[in-house]
Amino acid sequence: MILANIMPLVRWRWLPVGGLVWLATTAFAAGTSTESKAGDQAVDEPRIAVELNRVEPIADGCRLSFVLQNRTTHAFEFMQWDLFFFDPDGRIAGRMAAEVAPLAAGKTSVKQFDVPAFACEALGKVLINDVLRCEVDADPNTDPNTNPNTKVDCLRLTLPSSRAQIELFK
Repeated sequence: MILANIMPLVRWRWLPVGGLVWLATTAFAAGTSTESKAGDQAVDEPRIAVELNRVEPIADGCRLSFVLQNRTTHAFEFMQWDLFFFDPDGRIAGRMAAEVAPLAAGKTSVKQFDVPAFACEALGKVLINDVLRCEVDADPNTDPNTNPNTKVDCLRLTLPSSRAQIELFK
């Protein structure tokens, strides 16, 4: 079974949407601008390029394939996204937590996620709403409170794009 081959590589789970519709709608409205916002990193600063590369139907749902290029000097031990799915009319259709780490510094990786019981045709946009967990590899002999490598704004480092017909944004 294909899902069994992917499960060891990624962890996902559905999260309830109830009670978070207002929050997600606010994030959607605020996150649709493509202009740089105050406080964003400079354009030439290294980032994590995240491309939604492929969307394909599977027997019990939809498979999303992402290409991640970690252009930073940080090796990410943990990075978990809070994803919201929108239908083609812009309504929230689902939510999922997705673990995308490990991400080695300067490396390109492919991550695949199966979204069960969700038809690809019902998918209009994917929002990286937040980074639920983000930890970089750090020297165990260094104090994590003073080591700048342990303090990373992973959402701000994320630079989304899409090669598929579905928009990926934050």
